[in-house]
Amino acid sequence: MRIAMVSGSYPGMDCGVGDYTRNLASAIRARGHEIAVLTRRDHRILAGDGPPVLGVAAQWGPLGVLTLLSRLRSFGPDVVHLQYGTIAFDEKASICLLPAACRTALPQARMVTTVHTPKGPYWFPRAGRWRDRLFGLLAGGSDTVITTTNGQAGQIARLTGVDKHAAVVPVGPGILPRRRNGGRRAEFRRRIGVGPHDMMFVTFGVIHPDHDYRSLLEGFKQALTARGNVKLLLIGGGGRGAGTQTRDWVARQLRGMGLERTVRLTGYLPEETAREYLAVADAAIQVYGGGVSDARSSFATVAAFGLPVITTSGTDQPDAVRSGGNALLVPPGDPAAMAAAIAALAGSAALRASLGRGAAALSARYSWDAIAAATERIYGDRP
Repeated sequence: MRIAMVSGSYPGMDCGVGDYTRNLASAIRARGHEIAVLTRRDHRILAGDGPPVLGVAAQWGPLGVLTLLSRLRSFGPDVVHLQYGTIAFDEKASICLLPAACRTALPQARMVTTVHTPKGPYWFPRAGRWRDRLFGLLAGGSDTVITTTNGQAGQIARLTGVDKHAAVVPVGPGILPRRRNGGRRAEFRRRIGVGPHDMMFVTFGVIHPDHDYRSLLEGFKQALTARGNVKLLLIGGGGRGAGTQTRDWVARQLRGMGLERTVRLTGYLPEETAREYLAVADAAIQVYGGGVSDARSSFATVAAFGLPVITTSGTDQPDAVRSGGNALLVPPGDPAAMAAAIAALAGSAALRASLGRGAAALSARYSWDAIAAATERIYGDRP
């Protein structure tokens, strides 16, 4: 099968959708399909040894989408698979018209859209109805819509009024672990300012306004009062737009709370460096305002590294995530519960080992081969 995967970003840019695209395309290619990624024309992009990457447009306005359509026609795919995220496509409306355009220009191709952001692009305040209509065009024009949770599938149906069942496929890890070098672990921790007796927590992923950093920082400060040997590293940049503002807010809070020596913002890190940070961490804390779900690539990543993890509960929480079994769950907006979970994890090696084993077992749910197999079945399911 000949597949064109379209994404507004790719690794090298500070965007989780780009990481998802590279990992999924690589896994599908490994299953014997011909695949190319059509993405932004950007000097930061790191193609590596993955699938062929074609830089199409510097921006995603009408001219960029017309250029994309021309490249798609030249490629002649059996499937066009759009990875839709509003920020990745510069909040431009034009990308929402791609499915309808492909129906005319590429009538033989199946149009599949994975929705990473279940809403239309932002234009101006109070434009919600128009955003919903644009998103309806995107979803209605696709042969199949893929989303990552049942909750998002219901949200898509409510937003668009499209009577179309969305296929649900979880996301996988943004970074995969490699074999650890025990001697290098101590050296790397020392280099990043973590002592041999320090408890190193990490929060992994792009800084996002949806995340509950207030409870994280307040809870961490409470835990720090009880245990002085804990460190926290927030691994990831602020992306663009609201994420940058959130990153700046976090930095101000660290200064105001006197946490600058124990909590550090690393900013965006190259993949190999981020992998080293995760490999030497003792535990992770993932704080989602809406709670953990199968849409959280950052959660899948820390699970793949076998890290004991504290995360927030929510209405779209997978049944497979069990508090005390493969994670410690705390309610969003509850700094006292966060502090208690941090203290419990920092104080018990047995609990850390048990939760780490549970997380490693859970990570099979998020393997890229399983995700590629589910996506492959969708490609072959003609409407």
